[in-house]
Amino acid sequence: MSETSDLIQFLLDPRIKIVSTALDLLLGMTATNEGNNTLLSHLKPLSKNLHARYLMNDSLDEKILSILVNISGAELDENKVVCLVQLICKGIPKQPRQIELLSMLLANITTSEQGCIALCSGDRSKFLVPLLSKLLESPETSPAVVADADAVSDSSLDPFRYLASVLMNVTRTNEGRLLVLRQILEESPMSAPSSPSPSPSPSPSPTMTVFAMIVRQLESSIAVPESEPPLRRLGAAGTLKNLLMAVEEAEDAPSWILDLFLADHEILRTVLKSISGASPLVQPEALVRQAVAEALYFLTQSKRGRDALWQCDGPEAMRKGYELEVHPGVCNAMEMFAQEILKHSEIESALANSNTVSDVSGDKCCRAA
Repeated sequence: MSETSDLIQFLLDPRIKIVSTALDLLLGMTATNEGNNTLLSHLKPLSKNLHARYLMNDSLDEKILSILVNISGAELDENKVVCLVQLICKGIPKQPRQIELLSMLLANITTSEQGCIALCSGDRSKFLVPLLSKLLESPETSPAVVADADAVSDSSLDPFRYLASVLMNVTRTNEGRLLVLRQILEESPMSAPSSPSPSPSPSPSPTMTVFAMIVRQLESSIAVPESEPPLRRLGAAGTLKNLLMAVEEAEDAPSWILDLFLADHEILRTVLKSISGASPLVQPEALVRQAVAEALYFLTQSKRGRDALWQCDGPEAMRKGYELEVHPGVCNAMEMFAQEILKHSEIESALANSNTVSDVSGDKCCRAA
């Protein structure tokens, strides 16, 4: 038996101090690629013993999740992904730091399609839905970005912020889109009637759709260190792009996705304000603006989408944004949007003229007869 195997066996020791020491040593191994590879080669017994200890002790849980976050950063085959998913689906921890680590782990796992499918399929979706619902139900609390990472206390950090990356990752797959747009819609307390909240702070509509909850994340102002990207806003913009990109994939995305998005034009107006140069709500991060512009480009791929954009002054909002835009990626997405709008405007105008001529010609023939 190897030293690593012996160390893994210590995880089952009845003495908490021994288990804690073993976890510290395993965590130390994850600091190097060699150590990570060694643990991955022992992942089956490791995950089995970690599963036995998980959610039994708060201090141990933080170490367990830290180990899993580090080893999940490596390239994982399907069996290893399933192994990790089975372990974490045991339950959801309650402490903010543990939720943060679990969110980081899920973000790593869902970078692969097999990880997304493993988490979104069958009973495992029941584990993911409450977490994503919690993310969507808490878009903002207090101050915006702070300059010093040390100035952000553990209590002020957003433990759910990495789940925005999970939301974006899973919506690349059909399973993930179904989970986000159907299961969360059905299970979220924000999407069903409820009694008025006694809280004096503003609260969202009790009948808010999932799309509205996603778009609200674009207005998130939860405190984050200046060195950290705005994960909620990036994740929301990427999710919006994934969902609207799926609209043109007929077999993956029947019209109900578009039905949900266009059910309330205020959602579309809010999205447009996030890239319009004349709006105080314009997104400060170029990557967020680019993802939003690309999402709106995909909306131009359907006539219903184009009609909604015209009704909400979408082309004018995009023009104002383009006038002030300097980022090449955002400019390119806006130009693609404009080309589609102009192309279809010309086609639809020509068709309308053609139909008018045909109608008149038909009338003349009838009278001549």
